[in-house]
Amino acid sequence: MTAVNRQIGGPFLKLGLLIAGFYLIYQPNFWSSSYVPLIVTLGITGGCILLLSPKDLSVTINRLRIFVIGVVLSVIYFAFRAKLAGNDPRVFQNVVIILNVLALVLWLEVLRKYFNVTSETVLTWMLWMVVVQCLFALVMLASSGIRAAILAKTATGIIQNQFIYGERLYGISSDW
Repeated sequence: MTAVNRQIGGPFLKLGLLIAGFYLIYQPNFWSSSYVPLIVTLGITGGCILLLSPKDLSVTINRLRIFVIGVVLSVIYFAFRAKLAGNDPRVFQNVVIILNVLALVLWLEVLRKYFNVTSETVLTWMLWMVVVQCLFALVMLASSGIRAAILAKTATGIIQNQFIYGERLYGISSDW
């Protein structure tokens, strides 16, 4: 980071960027609505879009073209197969994957453009995000009471994916 950027935000800006990245990757849901993580992701995405020039935005989205096409085709295929089997196609949940990846890539582009964050720094940040999530998972594994309290808060009113919340989930993330 340059001296100017350190003066503008200092460690609080860096912490905020880390928290935004953690949120984009894990999308913890501590609210009663399962749509709040999506709304927060849209907010972060909107902020990143406002920070990038139209040219930077176009180049970044163009880099994701093949990914988006692949996900859209897989969503269509999955929805078709689910409908044939009489199951819920869950198109909305699968399309949210595109938004999540787009938000994360735009966040990385903002880090690169405005904060001169190198690939090595981003990987180090992501490693620390994984460490923090692992600490949450270990605490939840060690204490069923803490796990039950966190799941009661994060899974309130969410019935569409009880396997995720009841059997598999350790750490703080949503099932998106």
